[in-house]
Amino acid sequence: MSQPFKHSADSLLSFFSQPGRGFYVPYYQRNYSWDEDNASKLISDIIGGVKRALNKPNNSIFLGTVILHDENNVEVGVHTDTPNLLTKVSNVVDGQQRISSLGMLACTLSYIIQDTVQELNQYISSASEIATLVQELQNQKLDLFDFFCVEIKKGGAQPNLKPLIIRAGDVTSNPVSDQWTLAGSGNHFYRSNTASFFSEFISGNPFLSINKDSRVECVVNTYIDQIKNELGSVDSVFARSLLSANSTQGGSLNNFMDYPPNLSNINNLPNNEQKVFYSGMMLLAICHFLKSACHFVVIECQDEGIAFDMFQSLNATGTPLTAFEVFRPVIVKKYGTGYASTIKDEVDRIESVFEKESTASGKEELTDKVIASAALAYDGSIISNRFSEERDWLIDTFQPLSGQNAKDFVCCIASQAEYRDNIIRPRKSPKNSQNIKLVNHLLSLGLNPQQADMSAFCIFYLRDAGHKFAHSVISVFYAKLLSSQGNTTKVASAANEFLSICKATAAFFTLWIMLSPQGKPVL
Repeated sequence: MSQPFKHSADSLLSFFSQPGRGFYVPYYQRNYSWDEDNASKLISDIIGGVKRALNKPNNSIFLGTVILHDENNVEVGVHTDTPNLLTKVSNVVDGQQRISSLGMLACTLSYIIQDTVQELNQYISSASEIATLVQELQNQKLDLFDFFCVEIKKGGAQPNLKPLIIRAGDVTSNPVSDQWTLAGSGNHFYRSNTASFFSEFISGNPFLSINKDSRVECVVNTYIDQIKNELGSVDSVFARSLLSANSTQGGSLNNFMDYPPNLSNINNLPNNEQKVFYSGMMLLAICHFLKSACHFVVIECQDEGIAFDMFQSLNATGTPLTAFEVFRPVIVKKYGTGYASTIKDEVDRIESVFEKESTASGKEELTDKVIASAALAYDGSIISNRFSEERDWLIDTFQPLSGQNAKDFVCCIASQAEYRDNIIRPRKSPKNSQNIKLVNHLLSLGLNPQQADMSAFCIFYLRDAGHKFAHSVISVFYAKLLSSQGNTTKVASAANEFLSICKATAAFFTLWIMLSPQGKPVL
């Protein structure tokens, strides 16, 4: 039996530099969302790690777990525009924010290296050590490019370096996501905020002139400010400590300089030239520490389901995915180019309800309740709130369906989401209030005032009594009320049925209480 997953502890350079591998951020993943605080913490941790390595030579940093699932079918027109463009495409189940941010950090360091090299070149004749430092800094850029570039070794590749990390995007666009392209226009194929930034940097556009959205610009500017502030504070004492760490066997900064300078020669230079040289040394140390002393635990799963289960188990501090978020790309894939015109409105109904939750835990809890009630209403399935069980029910039930049956399944989930939003969520209005939200909602769906008042009364009664199963019954007729909108005859019939089921369920519950032992409901 083959192992369902493999794991390793990789340095960042080892992780990013596997030849021919690209990282694909699937459609279910959230948008890139790092801000100034996230970026500041990352670069502060790395610079702090360099400083700690001066006293604790083997100091290193753990940057969390990355969970990957290899794409067995790299689709032309989805992932690439040309067959076999990459040797391996890894879907990022967990870690997309970090690897994208580290790619941007590598771009930023490459820019600062070039800036520092230009400054050092002004003093190239002052000491032989300056020319050597310039060459060492230039060499760093080759490794840093591995953090955001993948080399295409296929004839006709223009350019041969492509963004290492791309993202699925708006399913209504063409192409529907970023795509690795043999020779197509970067502006057309790399359109997400992160991939377009990488593409423009690879193309040689001036770093500060690259178009960046507010997220990318915030992160990049934070990197620039903190790195340059740190470089400006390096003095001769710190430079001597760096040089000592360079010769410490087994240390995190061992051999960060291939050709250690004679600092006596540097100390004889004017202060401004010394300052630039010491900044260059620190820049080398930061790059070396980033590549060799920062690590991921990488988990590569053969099965996508195992990857999601692994993610849910390990993700104690991040924002967990919900079962619907991993189900959504299954819907997109089934409908393909017809997604926007056929089923997108129903998916949007579901997501508009989930997006009202302001916290990850609230969104997860709401998703659990909607899927559980949808399962009961659709085929009588009773499922727990375990992520894997919800995901399996959604996918296993949906995959065999086609045509109207497939749409009806998604509509069932959408109706359950709206039922919870419009019927369960609203609280009763204050005493003597002339405006009851639930009544107004029922009126908007076609119930007359008497029907709306009595239905709301029954619903509040059942809800306050804790009769949760009642919602499974009433929600079915609520869905019929939603689907009848636009047809006056059907609305009138559905309104009568809705009122009848509310009264019948309330009456049944009352009798159950009266007849159950000790007057307690056993539902």
